[in-house]
Formats: sequence, C-alpha cells, structure tokens
Amino acid sequence: MKTRFQITIIRMLALLVSITFLASKSNRAEILYHSDGVLVKTRMPIDVTNVDDLYKEVNNPVNAGAIIRLAPGKYELNEVKSPATAGRLEFQKDMSIIGYVDFSIAGQPENRPSIIDGSKLLKTSFKPTGAGQPGKTGCIRMGRGHNVLSFITLIGNPNTEALSGIDTDLDYKNPVVEISHCVVMNCQQGIDIRNVAANGVNRKLTAFIYHNVLKENLVQIGQQGLSIQNSNGADHAKIKVFMSHNQIYGSPRGMRIMNLNVIHDTIEVISNGDRFDNQQTAIIIWTGQHDSDVAESRIVSENYVSFISYNIHIGQNILVKDGLVYGPVFAVAGNTKFLPEKSNNNTLHLSFYSPDFEKNFSKIYVFGARNETNVMGGSNTGLAGKFNKAFVCVDGGVKVKSADSDISVPGHGNVVSVGKCLPVFKK
Repeated sequence: MKTRFQITIIRMLALLVSITFLASKSNRAEILYHSDGVLVKTRMPIDVTNVDDLYKEVNNPVNAGAIIRLAPGKYELNEVKSPATAGRLEFQKDMSIIGYVDFSIAGQPENRPSIIDGSKLLKTSFKPTGAGQPGKTGCIRMGRGHNVLSFITLIGNPNTEALSGIDTDLDYKNPVVEISHCVVMNCQQGIDIRNVAANGVNRKLTAFIYHNVLKENLVQIGQQGLSIQNSNGADHAKIKVFMSHNQIYGSPRGMRIMNLNVIHDTIEVISNGDRFDNQQTAIIIWTGQHDSDVAESRIVSENYVSFISYNIHIGQNILVKDGLVYGPVFAVAGNTKFLPEKSNNNTLHLSFYSPDFEKNFSKIYVFGARNETNVMGGSNTGLAGKFNKAFVCVDGGVKVKSADSDISVPGHGNVVSVGKCLPVFKK
C-alpha cells in the first residue's frame, strides 16, 4: 500500500509530464486539467512573444483558465504598460504561465530562457489597494483557483517595498499554486507562500514547489529564498506545502516558516530531496511568532507547524548573532519579540528522515519558548511564552540542541521532546 507521501510524489511526477507537454510545441485541440476538484477543458495555449501581449493576455478576465506560453526572451514589467495592476503580473482564475523549455539542456539550469524582469518596477507597484489587501506584495501574484507557473527565470526588484518575487496572496479562499522549474533571484523573498490580513482568514492554501532554483535573494529585510507564512490577522488559516528537489542557496536564510501575529493557524510542509547551501541559516521556524511592532495587545496562540523532510541536504549554513549560534536549522514553538508571554500554547513537530548535513554543521537548535530580547541584549528582558511544545525526531547522526525555554527564562510549561524517527515506508 502506498503511503500518502508516495502518492503525493506520484501526483507531482504526473504534473511534471503535463507541464512539459504544455510547454512543448504540440498541436492538440484541447487540454484537461482540474479546477476545484472538477475535471474541465480549456482551449489551446496562448503564445506570447513580448511584454505588451503578456499584460494583454494575463489581465483579460476572459482568459480565466488559459495557458499563457512564453517565447524565449526578456519581459520587463512596467507600471505604465499595466496601470490596473501597477505593473505586477496577477493571475486570473485557473491561469497558467509556462516558459519556453529547451530540451537540449540536461538537469536544472541556472537560468531559463523566458525571463520575467521585475527590477524596473517602482516601489508603489508593491502596495495593492482595496479592502483586505496586504500592505506589500510581489512582482507576480498567484492564488486564484488553480495557478501554475513553470519554466521561467524571475529577476526581482531591489526596492525593500517589494516583499517578494512571487506571492500567493490574491483573494481566493481555497487556492492551489504550483511553481516548478523556475529560477528566482534578486528578491527580498524569492517565493512567498502565504495567507495574510483579512483576505487570509479561514483561507486554505495548497502549494506544490519543486525543481526550482532560488538563489542570491539578497534584498534587505527578508533575504531568503522561500517563505511560508500565515501572518498579520489571517486567523484560522491553513497552508500545505509539498516541496521536492529545490536548490536554495546564496541568501542569508534559505527558508522561513512562521505563523506571525495569528491565532489557531496551521502550516504543514513535506520536503523531499531539497538542498540548502551557502547560507547563514538554512531553515528558521517560528510556530507562533509575536512581533511587538504589530498587534501588541494580541496573544499569539494555538498555532501548529509540522515539517517533515526526507533526504534533505544541509550544506555550510551557520549564523552567529550576538553570541547565539542559530545553526543550520533553528526552530521555536513560541517566539516572543520584546513583550513577555505573548506566544502561548503553540505546537511544533519536526521530522528529519535520512538527512544529509555536512560535517561540522550537523546540528538542529530547538526551543519550546523564547523571548528575543533575552538573547539579543534588549532592555525589556521578560518571560517567554507558556505551554509551548516542540517534538523533534531525527535520524542519520544529526545532533539536536534543545531547551524548554531560552537561557535566561524559566519554563512555564514549555516542553521540547527529542527522539529517533520511526520507519515510515513499508517493505
């Protein structure tokens, strides 16, 4: 009997076959795909060769369900050419954008020949208007129905107002996004999988992220390849991510997973064969994160994160900040920033099956609760949260350094439990 993980991988491989077909120059009459669980038909792909036609086709609501196929070349985003979206590319419902595939190139190339360049957009391009919208967003916005983005290179924007290269924050309650075979670089956050603000309340987001290269995302503040988050009032939201064989490198942080200023939110991530190299910290997880700059009176509580990895590679990733070694993987169940006891009753599950950590970097740091001012030398040293729990299982010789609460704070019911991973696959 196949496990749920095996079934997921089979579905991802089937999707890859279908995307490769869409990107090819075959001449079929119609294509089948799923929308909200219903098998439907769509017309032939729409071929695009320049940025004017790209905006024309993507911005047309009639093209809901369409497949936009990009020829090789550079597509420079420009707010003048698309004033309705301030220059951003915003997917219609069930829309796919597929770049050119060069079948003569073996493996995962460092660049794709269909290049979307968001570097010239103004900072005002990243502030969407309307009720329930986030304060900032990315060059490309997905998350309406079932959206697919594949075989493109994305060059991000150097402005700090540009939150990400690719964001999933369009207003739709139960979206599915698939991002594969893309190269994303020069962003604050390469890919941002998130539910956010009022539009994110009760939203269920599913994401498939595989065979991407996320590199050198060095714009200030974020500086990470992949972000997965429920944030800033998106209560009772859920995110499921299936990621496989991504290469993430050259940024201070490889991936960040967090529930920020929210209540009763869930994030579940399954990773298979992903690689993290040449970063300060490969993976940071904040199951419940209270940020004093937002919602100071709110208690962040009842949040859950599950991260299960198979055959993950962690290269030379280490961060030392104010005397604290963050380590290749740094995870906290309840994290408070400045104010005491604002992150309570959060639960974290971490599982690492057959991990490949490079020598001298084989450590995972886990806290039940933590108050950042105690660690960073702030003046408002106070108590961390209460009743936060972290459960960690690791095999393959990776060491776990853990504490129920950070060094200078008593326990208050916070717990970290560490053990070996049990076998998953049946023979």
